Amino acid sequence: MKAWQVPELGEPERVLRLTGVEIPEPGVGQLLVRVRAAALNFPDVLIVRGQYQDKPELPFTPGVELCGVVEQIGPEDVAPVHSAVGVRVMGTGLMPHGALAEYAIVTAADVSEAPNSLDDVHAAGFTIAYQTGWVALHRRAALQAGETLLVHAAAGGVGSAAVQLGKAAGARVIGVVGSSEKVEVARRCGADEVIDRSRCDHDGLVEALRKACGRGGADVVYDPVGGDSFVASTKVIAFEGRILSVGFAGGTVPKAAVNHALVKNYGILGVYWGLYRSRAPEVIEQATRALSELLAAGALSPEVSSVLPFEQAPAGLSALGAGRSTGRHRGDGSVSGAALDLAGANVVVTGAGSGIGAALARRFAAAGARVVVNDLNADAAQSVAGEIGGLAYPADVAVAGQVAGLVTTAVARFGPVDLFCANAGIAVGGSEAAPAADWHAAWQVNVLSHVHAANALLPGWLSRGRGRMITTVSAAGLLTMLGSAPYSVTKHAALGFAEWLRATYSHRGIVVQALCPQGVRTPLFDSTGELGEAVLGAGALDPDQVADVVVAALAGDRFLILPHPQVADHASRRATDPDRWLSGMNRLQQSLEGAGLLKIDRGDAPR
Repeated sequence: MKAWQVPELGEPERVLRLTGVEIPEPGVGQLLVRVRAAALNFPDVLIVRGQYQDKPELPFTPGVELCGVVEQIGPEDVAPVHSAVGVRVMGTGLMPHGALAEYAIVTAADVSEAPNSLDDVHAAGFTIAYQTGWVALHRRAALQAGETLLVHAAAGGVGSAAVQLGKAAGARVIGVVGSSEKVEVARRCGADEVIDRSRCDHDGLVEALRKACGRGGADVVYDPVGGDSFVASTKVIAFEGRILSVGFAGGTVPKAAVNHALVKNYGILGVYWGLYRSRAPEVIEQATRALSELLAAGALSPEVSSVLPFEQAPAGLSALGAGRSTGRHRGDGSVSGAALDLAGANVVVTGAGSGIGAALARRFAAAGARVVVNDLNADAAQSVAGEIGGLAYPADVAVAGQVAGLVTTAVARFGPVDLFCANAGIAVGGSEAAPAADWHAAWQVNVLSHVHAANALLPGWLSRGRGRMITTVSAAGLLTMLGSAPYSVTKHAALGFAEWLRATYSHRGIVVQALCPQGVRTPLFDSTGELGEAVLGAGALDPDQVADVVVAALAGDRFLILPHPQVADHASRRATDPDRWLSGMNRLQQSLEGAGLLKIDRGDAPR
């Protein structure tokens, strides 16, 4: 298997080596987990540098946190239910076989079943940040509703979790961040006020904290930074306040003036969550139950700074060590950061009762995805869903409310949608004089259904920092289609909307791809009769062939998915010399008219 190993201590980008190693064997009380996503944490940086309290023997594979699927249970072990083979789990890795590898070893007691409400990326970074936050705020500080909570590094992984947990507890939350870019992250997590410490010196920070916290000061301070952040906190701590020392990401371990704590009557509480695993595991179980309830209520949403390919793990750790990230980085273990692993993915396919949609649904299910099968024809949807073990959801995608219901049902049943295939489409004939009802129907299904899907999906995807949509545009939207004006024009509009989505949201983790087959033997193709056979019949593909091309395209993020390679050449010629292209299309129009295969008169449909 592939694994990032540390043969010597130092900066991650200098010492980490991508190595081929044997898959490790789990011991008693341990599990072998196939890693689906690994979170990069600041302790990973410290471990690689040799600056953490736990120092594994060299060489070792770092990675303290992951989400994955149980592959093997250790010998002579009575495993908890969540440790059964095939169960998706989240939790902490066990070095020397950490999470930055294709397979990792975990202690069965240190992982829990990943909830459907979290995808692999968000589940990978949930355990440490939110367990630490819950134990610190509730077990150690006994945070109460109405109190003021001050959170340093409020846009980071543990900081953003503390902000959300504080708001869920009813506290007033003040966030401190290290740059203007991070202000919005802290606000999105729920901070009532945010201070950008890059805009002020130490005295200015203290003054800003006093103003934000008010005359009473901060009842609880959550400090994963140390150094000057700790010192500033002592200036604004309330009577009987509690300062939680969670870490020293700033690089300086502060020296507490205990005489000051005595005079002002505040407490300094250390928080090392890992110690609870051996000394008080019941506290972790209590935290797990409470966090599960908060997740179910929608009160928690892990922040993700970026999703990185497996090969970029050292660069991600270096960015984390330099303080350039917000939330957590995630490594997805794949060759490309945009790759989608269908095994365990949650997929929705519209127009999946037949043709390309049915082929996609079957292919995705065969690869291990959980598939929601949508079609206007309820019997067709039920048939395909029954065949693949999916969920049928008959609905009219031209109606915004029904698309919203489709997405809501998919999330409730399987968890966040990883891939949405907007495949439903209709073909209506006619020229510019086609009935207004036909133009309206084509617009509603071929274009607005994609808009409805984007409206239903994007809030969740943008929050997660990840999502993928494939729109079935057909070559009619990329080139020029003769005959049906409503179909050709609306397919061009569908491509335009896909391009807009891609240009607008790709930097926020949203992958949009346009599927543009030229001729596929589907019921829609059959409805074109002799005209379709004459123009496209020789190169027409079967739906299964198109599905194979789509699955291959999921390994990357190329915008155009072209089952017919010649379409790329056609598109290039059209773009390079549009006059020549349109003259050629007009000659083809005349040829088809002469053969009696196509006739366009005002008000007449193509035949």
